[in-house]
Amino acid sequence: MDLSSQKSPLAPRYWGDETGPGGVWGIYLKKVRYHPSSSYTNGENDDTVSHLEWETIKVKSLKAGTLDVIVASLADDQGELDPNVAHIVLSTFRSFATTRRLLDSIIQRYTAIKESKIKVAEDTERGHLSALLQTLSEWIDKYPEDFFAPPDHDDLLELQRFVNLWAPSSSVERKIQSRVKEFRAKKSARFFEPKSWINEYSRDQMKIALQFEDIDNKHFALQLTWMDMTLFKRLVPYHCLAHRMKKDERYGETYNDTVKQFNSVVRKVISMIVMGGAEVKVTQRAEVLTKWIEIADELRYVKNFTSLKAIIAALQSNDIYRLSRVWQAVPKEKAQRFSELAAIFSEDNNEMNARSLLLKEGTAKTADWKPDRANSKSPKNNKTHHFNHQPTISGTIPYLGTFTKDLTMTDSALPETTKHPDGSVLINFEKKRREFEILANIRILQGSANSYQIQPDPAFLVWFDSIEILREDESYELSCEIEPPNPITIKETNSRSEGLRRSTSVNDAVAFGHRKNPSTSSTSSSSCALYSQDLQSTSDVSSMQSLAVGVADSSGLGSLSDSRLSQSTCSLSLTRNGLSTNGRLVGSPGSRNPEVHIAKVSIAQTGVTPQQGQNLYKSIFLSNRERTQQVIKVSLEKFNITDDPGNYILAQQGPDGQEIVIPPDTNVFYAVNKSFDLNFVLKHRSLQRPTGPSLLKHKSSSMSLLLRRKF
Repeated sequence: MDLSSQKSPLAPRYWGDETGPGGVWGIYLKKVRYHPSSSYTNGENDDTVSHLEWETIKVKSLKAGTLDVIVASLADDQGELDPNVAHIVLSTFRSFATTRRLLDSIIQRYTAIKESKIKVAEDTERGHLSALLQTLSEWIDKYPEDFFAPPDHDDLLELQRFVNLWAPSSSVERKIQSRVKEFRAKKSARFFEPKSWINEYSRDQMKIALQFEDIDNKHFALQLTWMDMTLFKRLVPYHCLAHRMKKDERYGETYNDTVKQFNSVVRKVISMIVMGGAEVKVTQRAEVLTKWIEIADELRYVKNFTSLKAIIAALQSNDIYRLSRVWQAVPKEKAQRFSELAAIFSEDNNEMNARSLLLKEGTAKTADWKPDRANSKSPKNNKTHHFNHQPTISGTIPYLGTFTKDLTMTDSALPETTKHPDGSVLINFEKKRREFEILANIRILQGSANSYQIQPDPAFLVWFDSIEILREDESYELSCEIEPPNPITIKETNSRSEGLRRSTSVNDAVAFGHRKNPSTSSTSSSSCALYSQDLQSTSDVSSMQSLAVGVADSSGLGSLSDSRLSQSTCSLSLTRNGLSTNGRLVGSPGSRNPEVHIAKVSIAQTGVTPQQGQNLYKSIFLSNRERTQQVIKVSLEKFNITDDPGNYILAQQGPDGQEIVIPPDTNVFYAVNKSFDLNFVLKHRSLQRPTGPSLLKHKSSSMSLLLRRKF
């Protein structure tokens, strides 16, 4: 997904790689307008000059390098600052260097050029020095938190000493002086203060009592949007980098605030619907559920996809979705509108619907959507809370889970380091470039969020903050009190999932996406697929996979989507590193989870033939951390074959007998062609290799497509 302008037909074309000391560069050929020399314009003989309109030039792009080589690339061969490299470095360096390490590298290069220890062309020396100072200026201006380290702020003082020596009275020096004063005056030990909605208002405003049914739906949506907008605008995009969040908590603070708000909305929606248990009439509960659908409808209209996703996730959670009698009492047109809203977040084709909407409406002034207000049950006018009914707005707040998923896919597909031909280890700068492209899209949408003109309603914020949030086990118990589970299916489901409830860890929960019946298969259960769904460790996935395969074997693959499994539940919420669960197996409606696929594996080996009644294929769970040898090993175990996985090759079967060989050390989850069914065949290396295109050729184009997120 790329929210920037379309690529020019004159875009550079890849020509090859070039290696040098400490780095590897990609060489591209770029077609540019030909500019004749000044002598031609001054009257040079027409016969002695070329009349070319275009010329091809060679462009170098750093693919991998040491930190010093990356710093040297901040300026191009002409000594001009390369803004792309500067933005990439400042947005992503925290995964491969500390603030002091990067600062030292910049200072050392600047000093070496000044003292002629590094030779650069004389006419470009000033440009190289200026590029380094511009980078420092951008760093202290846009990322001051990197230098905030109370009480001494050593890195900032080191930068100040350097600038005082080499660039006194410069704009950089003035910025540093301002930051020093700001940091010393700051009383808190945290740069990013946690956001609270009610601390800013007086006690008198807190006394205003509101009733859920009396709040205008549009006003409700606008106030949720104001909260999400505030958090989204203060979000630091690099805080979304999944691998970075796991290393240093302070680098995920602004992202964590958005996660907490998302979870808060999910839990409050669930709590408000099940509150009161069996004492509340079905029709009354259906009215509450219907109002949430109407609020979601308004959120779609104002392009707030974060709270929209949260409400959809809550309504698709097992605690709510299993309440069949309540859903039957929801007006038919509202149930249909809910299905349309849920389809936005369908996980089919890598969330194609949500991505297409962001491309189409991300920076647009209006939404291609009209809320169904004609069929809304409006509150009585004398009770309705409007708060200066506000004008139509035109910003966009995306669901950040789409971007964190892309970041995690990139992190899984590309290594952090690569090897130089001389054996040295290089930072994979191409990976950093891919990550920056995703973060840049977030920045574009942050600019769009500035278009919102919404005033906060203190009474609403205080009321919303005071809503009681039930624990996951409490909401499930109330759900079962409202509509008790079928005792016949409880016994079957409990025996099937008891071991799973005991063994499933926090991050394992993501593997089990909600299952729907056929009538609702087009929508997505996204309550089990939220922001940080992709951050499970390899060990977590391995244990989950073996457990899940056991379940599939014991009950049959079809039983995983059996309606009886809907009695088993999973109440999920977001945490900083992923999902938490109360331990109940997922069973509420939803489509397949994008991080685990069910694949079929058959085997072709001399002397191995299926016995009568034996399956011709086995089913395995393919997670996003599984490499080729692990998949082969699991598949052999399924066929009770004890042999070295290295003796086998794995190939994906396509239409018309086409087979695509998976390379030996590849992340199979991202390497496969998902336009085909996930059918694999294992072949012993002694047999003839599969015909058809090799993945070595297919992979470069498909992986490029994957990483550019143009699905």
